[in-house]
Amino acid sequence: MLATLRRSVTSSIVSKTIGRTISRSLFIQTAETPNPHSLKFIPGRPVYITEDDSGYYAKSTDMNSITASPLAKRLIRSTDAVTGVYLGSDFVTVTKLPNMPWDR
Repeated sequence: MLATLRRSVTSSIVSKTIGRTISRSLFIQTAETPNPHSLKFIPGRPVYITEDDSGYYAKSTDMNSITASPLAKRLIRSTDAVTGVYLGSDFVTVTKLPNMPWDR
């Protein structure tokens, strides 16, 4: 599963310009959360900025929440194992199905 998420992040940071591809590198730290089925990704740059510092939660079963955020949509659709995505001001938390290992 992490390999799928890494591929998703890598493919989203490669942009194509006139006749050439420009690749940018992004180092993302991970951290455990109190929920063993969630993992926190910290890219070291702003993710979801709001005036009141509230985050955004997208649940895989709620199409309205998925389509409101292109990042959440891409992460949820990257694998069937993702059940939710929380976007904080400077982090992303991904929640997976309980029966799926993180190293898949």
